Amino acid sequence: MYNLFPPEQIAALFRDSTTASAQHRPYPDKPLDELSIAELRVVVCYMRVAYQNARNSGVSDAVLYILEDWYYEAMGLLMPHDGLLQSAVVSRKHIPISRQGDPSTWDRIDAMLPNVFVEFPT
Repeated sequence: MYNLFPPEQIAALFRDSTTASAQHRPYPDKPLDELSIAELRVVVCYMRVAYQNARNSGVSDAVLYILEDWYYEAMGLLMPHDGLLQSAVVSRKHIPISRQGDPSTWDRIDAMLPNVFVEFPT
């Protein structure tokens, strides 16, 4: 895909178009570290959809990296406060976003877990 815009602008377009099409809650207009738990959940959901839309549209890896970083930044803030999300991550029921075949995805998510010992089956 050829485009004339910087990757940050394209990522923001995908984020904004995802939230504009949402019927319920707008994307919060505050910095992530000032959001409530409920608002962080909304951001995580929207960023996941924006990432999937961008990936399906064939954007460059640079755009996907930006969207992925935004998603994991929100996840990192939400994780210590959301026991259900922690449980889903530990049991591997949470399906992370990642570029195809990226082996570091689970390492990145596991690092967000607050003092939780993760034991993997052998």
